[in-house]
Amino acid sequence: MFPIQRSNVMGEVNGATGFSVSHVNERGYKPKQLSIPCFRCGVCCTRYQVRLSLVEARQIADELGFDWDKWIDGYVDQRWPGTDSFLLRHCNGACVFLERIEAGNMTRCLIQSFKPSACREWKPSLYRRDCQEGLIKQGKLRIRKKMSALVVQET
Repeated sequence: MFPIQRSNVMGEVNGATGFSVSHVNERGYKPKQLSIPCFRCGVCCTRYQVRLSLVEARQIADELGFDWDKWIDGYVDQRWPGTDSFLLRHCNGACVFLERIEAGNMTRCLIQSFKPSACREWKPSLYRRDCQEGLIKQGKLRIRKKMSALVVQET
């Protein structure tokens, strides 16, 4: 259990299962990570362009059944000067492989089973502003000015 300090923000995550955490951050103290399950909001996929190694790029092109030139033209950001690494292109403000699901403000990755290592290594956390924004957008996090801590509750 982390010591409770005074803070000016209290939050609650609704819809998550299996955890309840209380924590504060007035003096800059943070645990290593306050992990949460991914709620598939897609905010991280709109903010960042994923860098791929040549091996990852070839694997994705092969999995999709594209020849290399079609892959480069359609899915790689042409502004990136690399030949050993590439940036995935953004389309309509998000990763080209992000599909928006209108019902519920959710998204899905179209290459989930063979997504790049940068995406596999992304860990959702309440300390990530991207995750906070996504949870607020989905109505699963409320931020209130209050007395003590960041509170995550199963509801």
